Amino acid sequence: MPSQETLTLGSTSVSATVKQILSLYSPKTPKWGDIADLADALHFSNLVQNTIADYFVKSGVSKRFAYEVIEGAARVNYGQNIDQIHALGGAISMAATGSKGIEGGNFQIFEQFLKHSGANVHLKTEVNSISEITSPSRQWVVKTSSGTINYQAVILAAPFHSSGITLPSSLSSSIPEQPYVRLHVTLLATTSPSPDPAYFGLSPGSVLPNMTLTTYEGVRKGRKEPEFSSLSYHGLIRDGEWAVKIFSRERLSDEWLNKVFLDQVGWVYRKEWDAYPKLIPTSTFPPVRLDRAFYYVNAFEPFISTMETETIASRNVVDLLLKEEFGSSICGSPLSATDLPEDHNATSSDKEFVYGWDC
Repeated sequence: MPSQETLTLGSTSVSATVKQILSLYSPKTPKWGDIADLADALHFSNLVQNTIADYFVKSGVSKRFAYEVIEGAARVNYGQNIDQIHALGGAISMAATGSKGIEGGNFQIFEQFLKHSGANVHLKTEVNSISEITSPSRQWVVKTSSGTINYQAVILAAPFHSSGITLPSSLSSSIPEQPYVRLHVTLLATTSPSPDPAYFGLSPGSVLPNMTLTTYEGVRKGRKEPEFSSLSYHGLIRDGEWAVKIFSRERLSDEWLNKVFLDQVGWVYRKEWDAYPKLIPTSTFPPVRLDRAFYYVNAFEPFISTMETETIASRNVVDLLLKEEFGSSICGSPLSATDLPEDHNATSSDKEFVYGWDC
């Protein structure tokens, strides 16, 4: 069985794919105005235009490995089967080994971003609409539940079709609707050191792994769909009581939980949400720049969808906006001259203006 380090993906490998992605995190990261151009620059076009099943098997990966191991990884990471999701999503799913988390929650990273930015943050404020005025100067009018404010530039960092924000039709029509995977997350505490082996058709006393992943292969052969995508033990909460996390497409009932965990279930917490964009094979992506001084961070989601890459996508639009409005940038070189709009002519008159800090 190929290891993560040697799994071949055509002319590249998982490790080489990761190395290419990591190039986006360097001070000399490229800027992109079109995600299709970025895919081409990173040599990912073939990966995003084909499903995992087609690309990996045609590249020499055994069908059994693809439909068992890679599919299990894709289902836990993106909630999708390998005949639905593009191969770049599959490569990212296979590269999760060694991932890290922040004690107390990864959300603290973004709290610190805001804290150190000095930005004015309006929590519990719903944005209702964004429109444009051209007199006395060209600005964007942002109407919220707390009032209306005019801005020189706008960055939209939310899935547009889920945001409830009204845009001018010329802008909204340029953003293709992005489908999402509806995921049920079930967290629970149990004194059962493992699920009931009988649920998996095993004899009593059988040893089960800390994490169980499922595939869709049985359904393709006419059998029943798995009731969950992943089931994982996450260590002891206290002596004799474990924390368990389950991902599923449907809500798991209390009766199901008690059956699987031998009537040894304590507290249960459920969350249902649109967890992942459907990474459908494609050669076209939403526009990064919707209009002059109006950028869309979530255009990156159909390409690579992770917390980390959305941060890089945000950095990119800030860089493009600095070029457009102030004639400067954070750092790095554009992929091509087409990254900048033809009507770029703005500069900053403030000699003390700080454009960047990480170059």
